[in-house]
Formats: sequence, structure tokens, C-alpha cells
Amino acid sequence: MNCVHISAVTLTACLLGTGTMMAIPQTARADYETFSLSPGFRPNPVVGSGQSGGDRWIEGCGYVNPEDAPDHVLELTGNFEHLEIGVVADGDLTLVMKQVETGETKCVDDSTDSLLPEFAGTWPAGTYHLWVGDWESAYYRYEIYIRYQ
Repeated sequence: MNCVHISAVTLTACLLGTGTMMAIPQTARADYETFSLSPGFRPNPVVGSGQSGGDRWIEGCGYVNPEDAPDHVLELTGNFEHLEIGVVADGDLTLVMKQVETGETKCVDDSTDSLLPEFAGTWPAGTYHLWVGDWESAYYRYEIYIRYQ
């Protein structure tokens, strides 16, 4: 064991032993993939997968659990002039995105003349949490793609 790990364990034991609770900030962990992308990333697109839905109904977004761990975490290390994030599945899905630094949350439904959602546009560097919802609480298997032009 290294001394940093030993110190952290000792500190935790001391705090718990005295009944003191301390919030230790942690980076959100994705239920599925975490993507860390820089402009010009390869392969283009990157692809991940997961299962849609949740047990909470959100008006305009369907069944999704945005209070839970995100389905995917996207870390953009640079600004993107045009980035697309979409999902492909056999059902009617939604895509919820929260930009961590600003707290701004958006939900998108049917895009590009289909029942499948897609965010497209200019994306500033930062961390984004992504959840894939659906309208029927059907828990569809999906593929998520991220590509730039």
C-alpha cells in the first residue's frame, strides 16, 4: 500500500469513528461507456451501447432516470464546430443531456425524420452526462454514436 492510500483509509476510519460525515466529490460514473474525445478523434464515429428507459416519467422525455448515474459520460477536451450524438434502436427513444459545468439540461425526441433522437451542433469543451429514455418503459437495447464533421 502506498502512503496516500493508507492516509485516506486512516482519515476515513477516523471520521467514521467520530460520527463525522464528509462529502467527498466524485466524478460521475457511467452505467455504460465513458467517452473522452478531442477534436479529430478516431474512429469517427465512436459507438457504445446500453439499455434505454427508467422508472420515472418525465414530461417530454418519456421514461428516464436523470437523478441516477448517467448512462454515458462524455468528456470533450476541446471545442467542436459540429458534433452529433444520436442513438439507434428498435423503439421510440429520447436523449437527455446535462452539461455538468453549466447545469443546463436538454431533452431531444424525434430527429432527422425518425423516431430516434439526435443532438447536433457546436459543442464547447466540458463534461456531459447522457441518459437514453423511451416512451414505453420498454428498455430497448440501443447503440449510441458520436461523430463530427
